[in-house]
Amino acid sequence: MFGFTTLAISAVTAAATMFAPLTGASPPSSAVCGSAIDAGAFRPAWCGKKPPPKSYEKFRKALAAYHVNNADLAEAIATALGSFQPINAQCKDNPPVDQTTVDIIVGGMYLNGNLAKQRAEKALADMTAVVDAVFEPPTLPEAKAVLIGLRGKMDEFGRLMKDVDSTGDLYKASACDAAEDAMVRAAADLVTIGSFSTTSATSLSTMLMSTHEPCKTTKVKDPYTDKAMRKAAGAKATKTTSAGDMSMQYPTSLDVAGTGVWLPVNLDSTAPSGYVQVVLTQGAKGLAAVGGGTPAGESGLRIKVFGKPKPGKATLRLTFQPAGGAEVTKAVTLKLG
Repeated sequence: MFGFTTLAISAVTAAATMFAPLTGASPPSSAVCGSAIDAGAFRPAWCGKKPPPKSYEKFRKALAAYHVNNADLAEAIATALGSFQPINAQCKDNPPVDQTTVDIIVGGMYLNGNLAKQRAEKALADMTAVVDAVFEPPTLPEAKAVLIGLRGKMDEFGRLMKDVDSTGDLYKASACDAAEDAMVRAAADLVTIGSFSTTSATSLSTMLMSTHEPCKTTKVKDPYTDKAMRKAAGAKATKTTSAGDMSMQYPTSLDVAGTGVWLPVNLDSTAPSGYVQVVLTQGAKGLAAVGGGTPAGESGLRIKVFGKPKPGKATLRLTFQPAGGAEVTKAVTLKLG
């Protein structure tokens, strides 16, 4: 068997990778458009006249929360496993180990682990509640099977946390070899659970992506210059608004007299990753809606406006949710003419 130090360090590194979120709070982007991580810019996951239904948004948010929870758990586990290395050395070289130190480390790992388990179970429950409304056959049975598998891994994780608690008693009793073996097994089991968890969440992300048509109508490009944006929209001026860490430059008016109307906007995020929505409505009528994951940085968007909008006022709504943060929305008025 590998020594504790060697395997634990590799397990900590692997666990951090296995549990890490794919794109923070972001849902997957379409295969055609590519992902925000690949391109380093916003890429839409869905486009149309209106945002996707509430069931889709509930599933997306729960899946994003599951990813973020995995990352937090990996960090807590890495810290705890690293703390056991000096305890293991003391147990062998100068027993007995300090019981208070062991209680603090084991107690913290047990508490953080179980809190993470509760959050994961909440996310899984939220996804399970709407899975029938989000997916259709033949994808639906597969999505349900993945959720059931993840719940099973949460049960395994709960049992593993109890084993870690018992391992602390072995250290305090100076049963050094037995404690070392137990922690090596725990580290390896954590990596296995983390690998399964991330693989399963990736599978759900891929299936979620397939529920929406690729956003061929929305063009992503380098940010517009002020002059180029005014020309593209037929506007005399542009303005900038913000929703949390996301800012949006937009034309104050939009020429809708011709056919094939497009709305140009610039997005600029200072958050490492997040999920952004841009929605244009006129009264109760949806004219354009785009949403997807985005990293930090700037992107120019050329958004298709559907139907035949009438001259008058329209509402442009920007919504942004940074990874692990609260959703913020800002609405502004555009003149259509």
